[in-house]
Amino acid sequence: MTNELLAGLGQQPLPPQPTREEVVQIIDEVRKAFGAPGDWGYGTSKGDSLLRLYTVARLLSRPVVAADSEAANA
Repeated sequence: MTNELLAGLGQQPLPPQPTREEVVQIIDEVRKAFGAPGDWGYGTSKGDSLLRLYTVARLLSRPVVAADSEAANA
């Protein structure tokens, strides 16, 4: 939903979307607070969730190449 549509419905506008760098920074803060996935147990929902979250941060930290940006615009 757009902010204009939300405002028309009497709802609060959406906050701006964070940048890739901000998302990576937020995930790093989670890592500092919760530690390694193995601390929570691999094969457990908490450990596996942290592993997936940290993997997302690694992927977002990679530079965007032209092919990626073209695919995103398709």
